[in-house]
Amino acid sequence: MELSRNDIMNTDWVRLLLKVEKRGQLYIGDGDLLALWHFIGGYCLCSYEHNPGVDRLSHAFDSFVHEYYNDSRSASLYQLVVWNTDTKEEAFEKFFELFHCFLDKAIENE
Repeated sequence: MELSRNDIMNTDWVRLLLKVEKRGQLYIGDGDLLALWHFIGGYCLCSYEHNPGVDRLSHAFDSFVHEYYNDSRSASLYQLVVWNTDTKEEAFEKFFELFHCFLDKAIENE
């Protein structure tokens, strides 16, 4: 990835997800991955409308999750996490676990 650690951690997308992780109820109600998925989708659409190309990290995260699950199907990140967890709570937690692994890997490869 062609971004520095500072660039990655200061992107609006990363900062927003870190806020949602800490205070999810404020943004999406209960810890439901589907609600989070729709929230992220709306955010990415709005970001793209105002600044095309800004969501490189979200696409990279999607690719990271596909690689993590070794799944080349055209399933969404949401579907992959749900298919590989047993409960809504576990799926929500797994999403953020994967998000932090992705950030660590992105920063490591800078």
